[in-house]
Amino acid sequence: MSGTPARRIEDATPLQAAVEWKLGVLCLAGAALFMGMFGLPRTLDFNAAGFNPLSAVPLVLAGYGTMQLGRWLLSRRGGRRFGASSFDMHQHTVRAGQQLAGRIVTARDLVAADGFRLCLRCQEHRRIADPAGQGYRDDDRLLWESAHMVTTPRSHAEGIPVVFDIPRDAAARASGHPLRWTLEVEASVEGARYAASFDVPVTRPRDDDGSGDEDPMS
Repeated sequence: MSGTPARRIEDATPLQAAVEWKLGVLCLAGAALFMGMFGLPRTLDFNAAGFNPLSAVPLVLAGYGTMQLGRWLLSRRGGRRFGASSFDMHQHTVRAGQQLAGRIVTARDLVAADGFRLCLRCQEHRRIADPAGQGYRDDDRLLWESAHMVTTPRSHAEGIPVVFDIPRDAAARASGHPLRWTLEVEASVEGARYAASFDVPVTRPRDDDGSGDEDPMS
């Protein structure tokens, strides 16, 4: 596979890692602040008569923050070990009902004994009002996904082949909220986890009258 791609999309994993780092730091700082302001006990005794349920708040924040920082460290380690990846699309955009095709180009040769797992998914991002009136919460609803395995390419220059047939009705259950189409690749390489994620442009299927050209789904 050679030639100039119609569109090159860079790996979104570094940006996601930066968000994970910020969330981790904020949660740990919030846990420490909560403990300092309210003087909550550093141990939990659920059987104590004066047990305060708010004692669990800093622990939840600390646990979530630690998890986010752990994910950030894994992403950082993978980025340093495997280098940057990009997705070279054969088309500038793809329409539901058509085929997404291209290749994932890595910075160096990656040998995955079990192959590479590719997954394409469509999610609808919604902001849902809290029934208790406590603001909103974000929710990503899965509308469609497809996954398969591919073998290790002969070289990083050849790239990991990407081919997905997108059904015309892939996002038929959408309720008018923003959609996000994501291509993900992961594999076990030299005992470490290689992973990359790409936001791909997918538009609505063309109507019988030819409309729908400028109606992006992503």
